Amino acid sequence: MDVNGAQVDDLASLVAPVTAQAVMEVKNAFGEVMRHDDGRPFTITLLSKDNAAYRDLSRKMIDRRLEQMSRTRSVTLGANTERENVELLVAITKGWDIILHGKKPESTADQYRQAYTTIPALREQVEEFTGVRANFSKS
Repeated sequence: MDVNGAQVDDLASLVAPVTAQAVMEVKNAFGEVMRHDDGRPFTITLLSKDNAAYRDLSRKMIDRRLEQMSRTRSVTLGANTERENVELLVAITKGWDIILHGKKPESTADQYRQAYTTIPALREQVEEFTGVRANFSKS
C-alpha cells in the first residue's frame, strides 16, 4: 500500500499524522453541495476526533456513565447518549460558513448545539465526516 508517496506495510502506518482541522462541505438531501448566492459552498470547519478536547470530553462522559451505572444500577438512556454525542460534535466544531433560517448564524457553541440538535441530517454529515480519518490526513 502507498500512503503519501511512501510504502506502508505495517500497523505503524495507522499513526499517520493528522491535521488540526478540516473543512467539510455541507450537502443537501440529494447529495449536492449547498452554496451561497455567490457560489461559495456551505462549509463547517472541524477538528479531528484525535483532538485532545474530543478525547478528554469523551472519556469524562464514559466515566460519568460508568459511575452512574455503578451507583444506580441503571443504564444510560438514549436521550442522554444523543445529547452527549451532540456535545462531542460541538467540541470539535471550530466554525462554519452557512445560512440557517435565511441568515448567517454566529459561530458559537450554542448555535452549533442548536443546529446539531434540530437538524439530524447535518449532525449525521458531521459524524460521518469526522469518522473518516483520511479527511484529516496530511496530503
